[in-house]
This record gives sequence, C-alpha cells and structure tokens, in this order.
Amino acid sequence: MKRQPATAPQQADRQPARSGRPSQGASALLGDHILSTALRQFVLRGVDGATIEGIATAAGVTKRTLYLRYGSKEGLLRAVIGLDSAPVVADIAAAAPSGSLKERLLFVAGSYLDLSLTPEARDFTLLMDQIFHSRPELVDGASAARVKPLIDLLATLIAAAAPTANDDERLRFVSACLFDLLVIGPRLQIMHGHGLENTAEARARHLEQVFDLIAAGAPELRAQPPPPSRETASPSATSSTASRASETET
Repeated sequence: MKRQPATAPQQADRQPARSGRPSQGASALLGDHILSTALRQFVLRGVDGATIEGIATAAGVTKRTLYLRYGSKEGLLRAVIGLDSAPVVADIAAAAPSGSLKERLLFVAGSYLDLSLTPEARDFTLLMDQIFHSRPELVDGASAARVKPLIDLLATLIAAAAPTANDDERLRFVSACLFDLLVIGPRLQIMHGHGLENTAEARARHLEQVFDLIAAGAPELRAQPPPPSRETASPSATSSTASRASETET
C-alpha cells in the first residue's frame, strides 16, 4: 500500500464535496492514509499505547472521522490487520510480461518481494509479531488471507502454461512452495542480514537460482509453449525450408 502525502488526506477530510461528503476517490485516498498512519503509530507506540487522539493527530484528521469510519481503536486495529493485498496482486498480474512461464513467475515473485521490503511492509510485520504475542486471536487467519491472492496468481500462471497439471492439490502445493522460497525466504535473509544483498541484481540472481532448483523437481514449472503448427509457421521459416529442399533436389 502506497504512502500518501498528508496534505491530500487533510484536504479530503476538511473539504467535503458539494453533497457534504468527500468524493469516492478522496474517501479512498483518506482511508489509505489513515490506515498507513495507524500502522506506524501502532508499531511505534504499541497496540496498548497508541490512542485514537494520537492517530488522528498524526494523520491530520479529526477523532470524529476515525470513529465514524472504524467505530473504535479496536475497529481501526482490525482494519489495519485486514489490509487486502488483492489490489496489489492484481496490479502485478496486469504488469506481468509475456514470455516463458519462468519469466512470468519470476516477475510476479520479484515484484511482490520488492513490495514486501518497503518500510510500510516491514512495519506490518512488526505489528503482526507484536499482536501474535499479545492478541493471537486477531492474527488467526489474517496472514493466510493476505498471501492467498499471490498464491492463487502463481497457481493460475502455472495452470495456464501446463494444462496437464490438473492435480489441484499439487498445484497449490507447488505455488505455496514458490511463495515461501521466492518471497518469504529471500525477504528474511535480507531483513536479518543473512548474506543476500538488497540490490535488484542480487535479488534477481538469487530468485533465478532458487527457481531452477525447484523446477528440477517440478515438471509443471518446466512447461514450454507449444511449437507453432505448420499452418502458423512464419513466411521466413517456410521460405527457408523450401530453399533447403530445393538445394537437396539439385
């Protein structure tokens, strides 16, 4: 989720549309800003130490705005924990290049890894760790729901490239392994300084090496697009074939 400058949410909060309410776009902008600010406040001050007043001040909005949107500090905390990753994954899917299955999967995993290393994503991890020890009931299912869109996307890409991979259970298993080894593993190595440099080149090289290792034992990841049929062969290829045949006859 992208951080927004404070001025835009403040304007959305303080300058309602003619109907008396912010426009839909301004309301969404304000909501993103509030959740981003609340996340940071919960991390800095702890779940118990953060207050509605403090979050409102940091976000540049009124306490009334927070109560109207989330009802209470508990409601705001639940909204932060329940941040939906589906829109982010949809953007990654839309930007994925055409090419081999390997290229597409590495692009998707690499893009998600990049996002998971942003300051806001690190804050989210710190908050989830904090809540896990103090309020484990809030964490139950939240992490699984957050990564599900990405695992679904990986499974969709594999299934499209390897139509014979019709074992859904295995497909989900392979996709989950890709997520663990191409996103979670490298992220932990980078965050804890375990030998993987946090540069685009180092990350790309690491992901490719790991992917090749996984693909050695997962034939569905080695799927190649079918060769073009004779009807769809390019004119240059047809001409070259005809030329070689003529030379053979002579």
